[in-house]
Amino acid sequence: MNALLIALITVLVSLAALAVFVSGRRVVRDTGRLRLTEVMQYRGASLPDPLDEAGARYHAHAVRICIACPNKPLCDEWLRAGRPANSCAFCPNAHYIEHLRLGGLAFT
Repeated sequence: MNALLIALITVLVSLAALAVFVSGRRVVRDTGRLRLTEVMQYRGASLPDPLDEAGARYHAHAVRICIACPNKPLCDEWLRAGRPANSCAFCPNAHYIEHLRLGGLAFT
């Protein structure tokens, strides 16, 4: 194999390992508090009752997004500020939360 190709592969593998490390470190350092439920409560959003299998899968996906979210400091600041009237546009689950609040999600 060409030395340049080996060097390129080594750099790419190193960058991928660094990305995994940083992501894992962010998750491990977290307090474990699930902000999704706090934001949902504030916004007046709730899960449909009963929650069918598709809805449970959709919500589980939102929980995973929240757990791995890089915007937790912004979320904490937003919650600490008394949750200002402006939306939480920084939240990757904002669209999901608003649809729940408006009753616009149908899990069938």
